[in-house]
Amino acid sequence: NKIGRFSVSAVSFREYTISTPNSKPAGIAIDQKNNVWFTMADANKIGMLEPQAGKITEYNILTPTANPFDIAVDSKGNIWFTELSANKLGMYSPEMKRFDEAVVPTTSSVPLGLAIDKYDRIWFTENRGNKIGLFDPASAVFKEHDIPTIQSQPIGITISLSGDIWFVEAEREANKIGFKRRGEQFRVNNPDKSTANGDAGRELEIRVGEILAEKKNLGLITDFVRHEPHSIEDLEGKDFTVTFQDQTVSF
Repeated sequence: NKIGRFSVSAVSFREYTISTPNSKPAGIAIDQKNNVWFTMADANKIGMLEPQAGKITEYNILTPTANPFDIAVDSKGNIWFTELSANKLGMYSPEMKRFDEAVVPTTSSVPLGLAIDKYDRIWFTENRGNKIGLFDPASAVFKEHDIPTIQSQPIGITISLSGDIWFVEAEREANKIGFKRRGEQFRVNNPDKSTANGDAGRELEIRVGEILAEKKNLGLITDFVRHEPHSIEDLEGKDFTVTFQDQTVSF
């Protein structure tokens, strides 16, 4: 029930005890002032650690038993987090000292992983909804994208420097990394593999251990790929071309 810090220069650890017992800290993120924000899944709170002072401040989430999980900070310093049990995205503004919440359109979708793009749009995985969600705070509009593999149980998600979306499909039979190029749409999960409205958008799913990431973005993927870490090392210094449903993508 602590927040840990490792100093590379001093090669030493430091730990900060969370006041609320058995809080089950989960997601963690750092804001522009180097404050450390984290979710407390079983305490229904988010916390902020000021590392220099060693002070932790805790904030109660609006919805009871929301079960906060992942967390991230946008360019304005707003704190975003997923609420598994409440089926919501939560936001806390340190400047205004106010919480806001947005309900995910798909019922019982179980929002898990969360990432923020350069436009401050919120991308998140819907573990039971089998979708990738997108929330634009500027318009307060959700968009949801079906994942082609059914019941894939998406979890972690990240965004590359070029704006591509990567996510893990954790279900044992799926066992894939999902990929969406910037500006393209997801392929809809139709039996005939056709796309909705003739859209030329694509979804690329890659078996774990084959291609895990674009070579230049390997570091972004290692945070949430835990199935075969040696496969990441195997890719270093190599180039790949993958053909998927008549689409060729170079890595």
